[in-house]
This record gives sequence, structure tokens and C-alpha cells, in this order.
Amino acid sequence: MPELPEVETIRRFLSPELSGRRILSVEVLRNKNVETPLEQFLAVLPGRKIEGISRRGKFLLFRLEGGLVLMCHLRMEGKLFVKEEGAPLEKHDLFVFHLDDGKKLIYNDTRKFGRFGLYKEEELPFSPVGKLGKEPSKISLQEFQSGLKRRKKAIKEALLDQTLTAGIGNIYADESLFRAQISPFRPASSLSDGESARLLSCIRDVLEEAIEAGGSTVKSYHPRDGESGRMQFRLLAYGKKGKPCPRCGFPLKKEKLGGRGTVYCPHCQRKAGGKIVVGVLGPIHSGKSTVSSILSENGYRVYDADKDVRALYQEKTFQKKIAKAFGDEALKEGFIDFAYLRLIFSKDASSKAKINSLVFPAIKERAAAFIKKQPINSKIVLDVPLLFQAKMDSLCDATLLVFASLKTQRERLEKEGRDAEKLLAINAGYPLEELKRKVSFVLENEGDLKALKEKLKALPLP
Repeated sequence: MPELPEVETIRRFLSPELSGRRILSVEVLRNKNVETPLEQFLAVLPGRKIEGISRRGKFLLFRLEGGLVLMCHLRMEGKLFVKEEGAPLEKHDLFVFHLDDGKKLIYNDTRKFGRFGLYKEEELPFSPVGKLGKEPSKISLQEFQSGLKRRKKAIKEALLDQTLTAGIGNIYADESLFRAQISPFRPASSLSDGESARLLSCIRDVLEEAIEAGGSTVKSYHPRDGESGRMQFRLLAYGKKGKPCPRCGFPLKKEKLGGRGTVYCPHCQRKAGGKIVVGVLGPIHSGKSTVSSILSENGYRVYDADKDVRALYQEKTFQKKIAKAFGDEALKEGFIDFAYLRLIFSKDASSKAKINSLVFPAIKERAAAFIKKQPINSKIVLDVPLLFQAKMDSLCDATLLVFASLKTQRERLEKEGRDAEKLLAINAGYPLEELKRKVSFVLENEGDLKALKEKLKALPLP
């Protein structure tokens, strides 16, 4: 949706082309986009001169002679273009304003959400713009702080509330909060005076920079035909999910907040009492557990999925689920018969997925409970070999893949006197290359413990 910078850019493009022009006639190709009486709209506009164009929040206000105002809200995909009179109409053109200089103003809207309305100047306080808060450039710090203290909702939602201050949308709310290093999830009323002052300053800087750049062409916004904004190349947070934070290097995260996608840095913009969760994964004997142990020495609290899986197998309730899925033969003397299960797996590949469908949800539930019971501001490691297969990456703020070459894995296992071929067979089909593309960090563990610690230290982990 075009926000304040995009609408202001459009205003600046249109103003010199339309100011002083007279509307000869109007074509409304979709009646539902007119929010005031259509008959009045069609009868009053012809013959009116456009005296100027102003903006209020995300609204464009065409000031017409006789004290009338044509109000336009572009909504999601609305665009306004000035074209020569002979230019053909396109599929999603909804309004055509024929002008006295041989040109026409066209409103195009793929989603058809935009709105036009005609008001008298004195009616504006009772129109949609009458409900708007002050512009970010005009609201005083005291007014901004007072408005935040009255709102219990999350600060990101408060910024999107146009009654606080007008014109901020999803893009620039994310950017402003990122630059101010404030969590979008914090209650607006919880911000200190210093934090709200910093935030207002960042809002103003971001909007000014975006106006100077002509707005953000993230999807379909174009200030005029054939031109795009440039602010999208300067955005630090919005649209950067999974990218390294420009400030600390930790991967940016995206979550839903009030139904809107919200990108933030879990480290720099940590939630109040927020916990940092890092998922560590890797094939057998790659050094995954060693990495978890090193992180534990650095204050991380470690959840060991393998240990919990072993405990799960001992539970009678889970054993009954195994028996129900694979038959009573899967139990032997009151315990799971793993030799029997391996025999089934060797004959039927789908049976492995069957047992995973029982194990994965149970372990994910336990991991979530482990995270929940840790103290506020904890740093947590989820040591889970099959993190993505178990869909436990959704619990993590970042993921770290540890791997070593097959040669190194074999040498380590043989040095420990273990059956290398048997254990390495467990890694068959491990999607290493695919996971390298998915995770936040990749750590190749070919050296000794000292080298591993140095590599781990170099990662931007808190």
C-alpha cells in the first residue's frame, strides 16, 4: 500500500501537471469506487478548475474551485497517471478525468480497493481525513508521547493506527522501529520518554529519506508511468527476512503482528524479557553436540532432542502409540523392539515417516515447553539433528548447521573405536546441501576443538 512518502511523491509529480487545469468531463468505469453520491460526483466535477493538490496522511486532496475537494485514497494498488487524450485505456483503468489541455488523468487499480469522494471544504472535518492524527513532521514530541502512553497495543500497531499520527504503514513502521532499536511487540505505553523521542526522530528521518528517494517500489507502486521509487534499495529491515541484521549480523526474523508481516532483529530489537533461540543441527558426528556444549559454556541453555527422544521411547503412553502403528510385535517385554522396527524400515521406506509423525510433534511440544520455562532474557540452544524435518525451525530465531566431510566423520568414529560404516549409514539421505541454503549460519568443522571455538566465536551470536 502506498504510504506517506509514496503519496507525497505522487502529489509532487501531479501538482505541476494538474494545477490550473480544468476538468471537462469524467468517466467512472466502476461505480463502487466512489464513496459519495455518484450523481453528484458526475454532475459537479465537469467544468471545475483544479487549484492545487495537497496531501493528508495517505490521502490526496484535489482542491477545486468553489471550495470543493476531490479526495482520493489509493489503498493497495491504486495509481494515477497523466496521459495524452488519445492514449488507449488499459484493463484496470477505473476513472478518467478529461482535462482542458488535451490530456487526461487516469486512475488505475488492479485490486479495485481505491476510493474517491467529493466534499465541501467545510465538510472535511467530518470526512475520513477528519479522523487522522497529525502528520509525523507536525506532531509535537509531547503529543506523540501522550498518544503512546494511552495505547496498550503493540507499538507497531500503534504506529499503523492513523489516529495517532497519519501516513505510516507497514514498510516505514518496520524501518522506523528497526532504526530506533525498539521491539515492534512492546506495548506502546511501555516506551520511556527517551525511547519515544528516539522513535519519533527515526520516523521523521525515514519518511524524509523515503520522500527524497521517491518512495519504495516494493511491488507495484510507480509514482508515474515508467518510473519507480528508489527507497527499496535503502530499506534495512522490511522485506529482509533471514538476511543478516545490518547492525549486529543476527538474522532478521518475520512474524505476524496484528495480521501484518513484521520484520525485526530478535537481538537488537529483543522483546521485553525476550529469549534468543538458536537451533543447532547437523549429521551424525559432525560436531553438533560439541557446538552445543561450547554455547552452553557461554551461557546458553541447551535442549537435547536426542536425550528427550530416548526418554519418550520409555513412556508407556508413547509405547502404546508405537504398538498401534506397527503392531504388538513392536513391543518386547514391555519395551520397544528396535530390531523389529529396523526390520520394518528396511522393507518399507514409508514406515520411517510413520514413526517420525509420532516422534516429531511430541519432541516439538517438549522443546516449546523447555523454552517457555527458561528465565526471561535467556539464550537457548535447541540441539535437534532433524530440526527442519521436525518443523522445529519455527521455534528458532536463528539456525546453525554443523557439518564435516565424510572422511573426517569416519576418522573420528574409528578413533573412538566405533562402527563407522554402521553409524554413517544413518546419515544416508541427509539433505546437507539443501540445508546449507536454508539455515542462518553454516559451520564447517574439519579442525580441532580450538579451531571450532574460533569459528563459533566469529559468528554473530549473542
